[in-house]
Amino acid sequence: MLGRKNSKQEKSKAKLSFCWRKQNSEHCAVYNPAHTTDWQLFVYTDRKLPISAGGVVGPGGTRYLVLLRKSPADKTLILLKPSRKWEIDPTHLTFVQEIGSGQFGVVKLASWQGTRKVAVKMIREGMMSEEDFVEEAQVLMKISHPKLVQLLGVSTQQVPIVLVFEFMEHGSLNDFLRRNRGTLTRSTALGMCQDVCEGMEYLEASNFIHRDLAARNCLVGESFVVKVSDFGMTRFVLDDQYTSSSGTKFPVKWSAPEVFRYGRYSSKSDVWSYGVLVWEVFSEGKTPFEHLSNADAVEEISNGLRLFKPKMASEKFYQFMNSCWQEISVVKPQMLLCCCLLHTAKDYLLPYASKEQPLLEAEQNIAGKKPAETDCAAYD
Repeated sequence: MLGRKNSKQEKSKAKLSFCWRKQNSEHCAVYNPAHTTDWQLFVYTDRKLPISAGGVVGPGGTRYLVLLRKSPADKTLILLKPSRKWEIDPTHLTFVQEIGSGQFGVVKLASWQGTRKVAVKMIREGMMSEEDFVEEAQVLMKISHPKLVQLLGVSTQQVPIVLVFEFMEHGSLNDFLRRNRGTLTRSTALGMCQDVCEGMEYLEASNFIHRDLAARNCLVGESFVVKVSDFGMTRFVLDDQYTSSSGTKFPVKWSAPEVFRYGRYSSKSDVWSYGVLVWEVFSEGKTPFEHLSNADAVEEISNGLRLFKPKMASEKFYQFMNSCWQEISVVKPQMLLCCCLLHTAKDYLLPYASKEQPLLEAEQNIAGKKPAETDCAAYD
């Protein structure tokens, strides 16, 4: 088997091309080695291996994920399976209840080995390819930070394939804000923005672009700690830029102009989305540009329209939001600078928030409620 590094034009994709020859024919596949020690790579030429939606069942009954094959009729395959440290025995999971659903799967609350609550994302058959699953799992295995929802493991030895995450008891940030509208203090809101900023600063420093940052894709856990989730669109880059293919769907009202004009993503486009998330928090879960269609939003944003100042925010804090929405990237702050501003300039950003009222009884008793209905996409 031969391996080569990606070309300069493909540099941002950070992938390797593998080629092998058999009987005068060449087979090629592309593999993203984001964390190769987490996966075992195999090449199979056995034409008798049965291929299904759940992968390939190999010798000894072991199930493998199909990374790529040259054509549907070609039985020469590159296969993957997670290393032992990531593979979770499905018999160790006891499902409790469904807590969310989405286009690509269902999320269920489960008990892992009878001691720990976890959130289990189950892939809907035919809705997510094995290659997409591998790419998402690679990202999740690579990153680890207190303000990112942590992948605990995967279970590939059954159908459907599942991802196992830490359980965040209060569900998505967007739903949390709406359920508790009128009860959150400015300090609490600022703390939530700081949590997200810390997670995003880690991604930026690690050369990852999230591409889908929004309140719906963050989760709220114990003590109202907020963690970034939904890494289905996240990409590793070497030059702080990723250009998506034509026709790729994206969240218009959270996206920077360079995204809907050219499909161009960077850490600065993540900063734009972060500014919208901060606006969501301080508007207590309102939808940005809710009275505009996506097409109208694109036109108005291109013409200079920006979100209005939320009532909870001071003028100076609103200026901070607007700094995230600068169309010229060189003027837009980095995520690290956003974190520094939020951590060191609390009195400057929230000058009239020194005397906070305690959380209302409804918020104080949240911990006693049933597990929140969770948007499945937040665990994507």
